[in-house]
Amino acid sequence: MAGIFRCLLGCWLIGLLLVQPVAAQAPPPPVSLDLSGFGVGQQSLGQLVHVSAQLVGTGQPGAGELQVTARIAAGYHIYSVTQKPGGPRATRIELTPNAQFTLAGSFQPDQPPQTHVEQAIWPDLPLEEHTGTVTWSVPLRLATGTDLTQLVVQGKFDTQACRENCVPLVLPFTARFAAAGQPLARVSTTTSSNEYRAEGSSVVIAGHVTPKVTPAGSQAQLVITAQPDKDWHIYAQASRDPQQVGAGKPTLIVVTDSSGLRVASIAADRAPLRHKTALGDEEAYYEQPVTWTVELDVPSDAKPGPRLITGIIGYQTCYLDQGCKPPLGARFEGELQIGPGGGYQQVALRLTPATYSEAAKLADSLPEIPQTDVPLVSPTTPEGEATHSLSTMILFGLLGGAILNLMPCVLPVVGLKLMSFVQQAGQSRARGIMLNLWYSAGMLSVFLILATLAVVAGLTWGEQFGNDTFNIVLAIVVFAMALSLLGIWELPIPGFLGGNRANEFAGLEGPAGAFFKGVLTTVLATPCTGPFMGTALAWAVRQPPASTYAVFVSIGVGMASPYLLIGAFPALIRFLPKPGMWMVTFKQVMGFVLLGTVIFLLTFIHPALIVPTITLLTGVAAGCWWISRTPGTSSVSAQLRSWAGALGFTAVMTLVSFGPLAGIMEHRFHKIAAMSGGATEVKFADDELPWQYFTPDRFSQLTDGGQTVMVDFTADWCLVCKTLEATVINTPAVKEVVEQNGIVPLIADYTKRPPEIKKMLTELRSNGVPVLAIFPAGRANDPIVFRTPYTQATLIEALRAAGPSHNQPPAAETALRLP
Repeated sequence: MAGIFRCLLGCWLIGLLLVQPVAAQAPPPPVSLDLSGFGVGQQSLGQLVHVSAQLVGTGQPGAGELQVTARIAAGYHIYSVTQKPGGPRATRIELTPNAQFTLAGSFQPDQPPQTHVEQAIWPDLPLEEHTGTVTWSVPLRLATGTDLTQLVVQGKFDTQACRENCVPLVLPFTARFAAAGQPLARVSTTTSSNEYRAEGSSVVIAGHVTPKVTPAGSQAQLVITAQPDKDWHIYAQASRDPQQVGAGKPTLIVVTDSSGLRVASIAADRAPLRHKTALGDEEAYYEQPVTWTVELDVPSDAKPGPRLITGIIGYQTCYLDQGCKPPLGARFEGELQIGPGGGYQQVALRLTPATYSEAAKLADSLPEIPQTDVPLVSPTTPEGEATHSLSTMILFGLLGGAILNLMPCVLPVVGLKLMSFVQQAGQSRARGIMLNLWYSAGMLSVFLILATLAVVAGLTWGEQFGNDTFNIVLAIVVFAMALSLLGIWELPIPGFLGGNRANEFAGLEGPAGAFFKGVLTTVLATPCTGPFMGTALAWAVRQPPASTYAVFVSIGVGMASPYLLIGAFPALIRFLPKPGMWMVTFKQVMGFVLLGTVIFLLTFIHPALIVPTITLLTGVAAGCWWISRTPGTSSVSAQLRSWAGALGFTAVMTLVSFGPLAGIMEHRFHKIAAMSGGATEVKFADDELPWQYFTPDRFSQLTDGGQTVMVDFTADWCLVCKTLEATVINTPAVKEVVEQNGIVPLIADYTKRPPEIKKMLTELRSNGVPVLAIFPAGRANDPIVFRTPYTQATLIEALRAAGPSHNQPPAAETALRLP
């Protein structure tokens, strides 16, 4: 007994030692990679940073200005020209010597770099990084007789594009004056000549199309910039509105008419900030100006002439974490010309009001715009070199899979497998190999499914745990296993360790039990990663399907290797304790460990679904208990009847848990989120009253303003309150009277006994809820109060007696609609 516990404790500690340093390590310093061996030429690397240059006039004789623009791929950054030595390599702009001009200053960017310090790497060195689009300018002093319009300036842009690693780039450029006497507009990601701010909005929207004249067979860009006001933020762009109640609305950019140009991709110039909402959802947002660039491919056979680009943008802004304004929309249109030309002249977008719902409907009906994510290695890598890279990643997969057995995620099921090894002591070598092959087959089946999801659906390792349905089903399976190990019932899998009979351990593990445990071991392992695995998986999901499958299978083989090894060499089992009654205790301990795993899975589930899930687990426990009441020696018909009864009861519990109970819990969580976010109005449904949240200030504002106010003092735990709301207050007849008289309904939530509501109840000579008080306009000191259950007729009579408001109630500043 002591030996097996020491074994498990040692495995778990080793797993922690292997995992924690990886998680705690500071990010490595940028590493310059030589990618020539991968067949990535300068042209493909130029996709990471696109450099262009132009000459502009300054209005001063004998002078000009050189502008060098770098467009940096989404997710990458470069370092500034002023980056201090001793850290990453600074960007250098070098010009070919030319007697026709001299520099009259130094290169200056149109926006300052983002500065931060990596304490673990360069604690005393500020890192200066640029993302998106940046233009450096330098004044030129022209030699006597030099015509700026005829001048040609050549140079190179020496930098490194960095994400997880850094890729060195040396990009040549040539600058010319595009049109005599007409300087080109500077490329900028944050300004436009046509800014738009909707009435009451907290963000400025601007945009342009560029270049103004675009040759056939080239590319144009639709650029939209959003600049939120101080302390406000706007949400990141998405292809569709997920319609998550209580969450912010994503920015939608929809091109409705591209006039024959192909909408190729969209990318933001910076990564968004992320945080968890009160409901557990993740939101991505920007507090600083953000620019989205839509790449437009011009067909090679496009005829010369104007092209009108039209579309719509939907967006929402929120103030810190205190509340959001209603989502808005804006239509945009801009015109470019197809013909000989080039440069970077811009045409500002014309922006006019629209609605977010229009943008959402169009986004649902039109194809998604692909998101740009430039890979570190070009997909045109030669086949021979890809094989070398694949072999390395397969090795990483084998090592990472083997180490995965030591991760805490798989400890519960690995403990069961150790018991299986104990059972195999003294058995034939062939049977040990057979059972461990079945166990490994269960593991590999899951890795094949995960590889398929990565290839087909783009899901990466562990992303299935972002799905509530998956987590709930897995929690039910693990919970049922735990009940079996604790002796509540017998899991109907041949050879699985469970049931009440002590002599069961004299039996042999069966192929089905081995396969099932292999599946469960792998599924439970997916929240964990270890050394080597992360590198292999990150590489695999970007590769062709064959390479993706190869890496996932290698991880599965690595994870299965210890069990195959023990099956092939059963003498290794002698290090484990001999079978005995200690296994009964160990089995029950593992049952409690699995219950801990259920709690772990509950942390992944949406907060509003936790209570329904626990309710369903209670139903599952009752069903397992019901099955256990029928002895295994009973007739088949008796066992079928017990199973039918248990499954029927579990189905009813499922309908109750994720029907009315889930609706109640979802409403409660959304209400909490709405109130904590500063919302003042909440509507439960279209046919119910337009409730606003009660606050003393809000109440005083309404009564002082001549409003008739109805306050419903309620609580989530008050069943009488909920019955009155459903059958008396929120009814069409009451709503009609409320609307006709301009009465303002307030809801005073007493669930957590807030002192301001307690004080109000005391003033109304009430000790608790339910209480409904009507404060007539101009007579707020003489309210009509209901402290006991009342009927619809008496409520309507009281509302009419209170009389109408003296004027229409003010609109709520912030509204949140709940189901």
